[in-house]
Amino acid sequence: MKTFWPPDTGAMLALVRRLKAMGWIDPWVITSWDALSTEAAGDLMDWKRRFEDAPRTGDEPNIRAFLDSNGRYCVAMRLSSESITEAEAPQEWGWVVVVVRHEADAQSSEGMQLLRREGVRLAALAMQNDYEKLLEGRVQFLSMVSHELKTPLTAISGLLQLQERIARKKGEPNDSNLILLKQIQKLDRLIDALLNVSRIYSGRFSVEPSRTEVNDLLRDTVQSKLKVIADDATVRLELDLLPSPLFARLDPVRFEEVVTNLGMNAIRFSPEGGVVNFKLRGEAEALCLRVTDSGPSIPVQDAERVFKPFEQAQRTSRLGGMGLGLFISREILKLHHGELKLLPSSLPTGNSFEAIFPQSLAAS
Repeated sequence: MKTFWPPDTGAMLALVRRLKAMGWIDPWVITSWDALSTEAAGDLMDWKRRFEDAPRTGDEPNIRAFLDSNGRYCVAMRLSSESITEAEAPQEWGWVVVVVRHEADAQSSEGMQLLRREGVRLAALAMQNDYEKLLEGRVQFLSMVSHELKTPLTAISGLLQLQERIARKKGEPNDSNLILLKQIQKLDRLIDALLNVSRIYSGRFSVEPSRTEVNDLLRDTVQSKLKVIADDATVRLELDLLPSPLFARLDPVRFEEVVTNLGMNAIRFSPEGGVVNFKLRGEAEALCLRVTDSGPSIPVQDAERVFKPFEQAQRTSRLGGMGLGLFISREILKLHHGELKLLPSSLPTGNSFEAIFPQSLAAS
């Protein structure tokens, strides 16, 4: 096999072995026609021209059979986004060209099905690889910008807080300072989220579990970090806690981040006059936090997409957002060996996100 591009070396070798077992010989894997050597380019460019002229094989536009200039039977598969999604400008990642012994082999339904299945899978791998490269570049850029913004923002915040304290002592409170401080806090949360994403992708994101009373922690987080935001959005917050203290072994700082992220997400998508409910339960060997909003239900096709960075469901947010909170929260749950999921619902409104921290609850 002559390989110019192995999107998945193991998969390609397995594909070649299966094709050879069917009598298909001399497979080529080509990433770029421009990268071919002068010696190889002649026959291969002839293959490309003949591929374009050949009729489609069934309803698959990316697999075709043809005779090359030497009279050999060939089957070519183009690895293209056209195999897995509709797009105005399909993206092409490479080709697999196989020489077969007989014309009947070129029409083999088993071989064609194998190529079609592998073509879809390898194209999906290539698309995912492109997505991850794009995402990595975006994360690196945003991380750099966030670090540069953090220092001056901290200085501005400190100066405004000092001015506010002086104004209060003089009995001359300054509403403008309070508005500016609120906006700076919003920017600070955004920068912290971007830095967390950067830490996740660089492997520097961690948790430090300790014995924690989660009833009080949940109540304090909602009151100190979410109530003002909810009041501004005219959304009511409800707490459904246990009557007695509940101790668990988890990272209290990261648990606070999960509560804040899920709460912010719920407030953001709830309508004016809506309700966001926080329900905490200590179940058998697990701590369960459920946050329910009163906004429009997330479409089924978006149930997993909302957990990807910089992604949001197809519904309108009243308060903006970058689509990072759910991604970061799920990573926190993973580090606790838990899970964060969107519970299925057939109702037109209301979404429940459930965070499960599996553990033996600490004795009170």
